[in-house]
This record gives sequence, structure tokens and C-alpha cells, in this order.
Amino acid sequence: MPGDWPVKKLGELVRTQYGYTASAEAEGDGPKFLRITDIVPAAINWELVPHCKIDENDEEKYLLREGDIVVARTGATFGYAKRINKRHPKRYLHRTWCA
Repeated sequence: MPGDWPVKKLGELVRTQYGYTASAEAEGDGPKFLRITDIVPAAINWELVPHCKIDENDEEKYLLREGDIVVARTGATFGYAKRINKRHPKRYLHRTWCA
């Protein structure tokens, strides 16, 4: 790290948020429901990501946006991460956090 870079806590640089918790549904027309198992492979296969139901009052809070980083925070996949690079159908986060 260059010597002129300031040392800061991660919380000073990013906003973190726990993900939405619900049951995934293989079929449906609800938003995509990104799970920890979906961020473990080299790339997210949005065709395989299931759907979920979410109250419209909660949608804005949990909606992932381009540039968000999702990180697995539990289990054997702890630390796996992906950056949301492109616009996809509405998608929400499950038991992970984003910045």
C-alpha cells in the first residue's frame, strides 16, 4: 500500500447491509433472489437464480444495483464475493451483505 494512503476502517469507506431472507421459488415472476450458492461459481448464472416474493415496501432496501459487491458471510463459503457489473432483472440479496 502506498505510504501516502490514509488508513481507514472499512465502515468509513462503504455502507454494508444484510440481505433479504425469504424462501426461493424456482418458478415465478418475482424478482431474482441471489443466494450465497449463486455467488460461489466463477460467474453468476442468472438463468439458474430463483425468484422470491417481497413486499413492495422492502424492495428499495434490498435491490442490488450495478457496482454493488456481495459477500458470503456464513458457512464454508464465507468470503466469496462478486461485483454486480451489469444491469439484470430485479434481483435481491439473500443472507449476504453488499456495499
